[in-house]
Amino acid sequence: MSDWLARLLNTLAFFVWLVVGTMVLFMPLLWWTYVEVVR
Repeated sequence: MSDWLARLLNTLAFFVWLVVGTMVLFMPLLWWTYVEVVR
């Protein structure tokens, strides 16, 4: 595997984890807002 490809995959994996972590963090907030609006 070439060097730039490995770096690209590492960056991609990092961004995926960043997005997943952000979603997990904001999920309760979004859920609470949704419950407040619907009620």
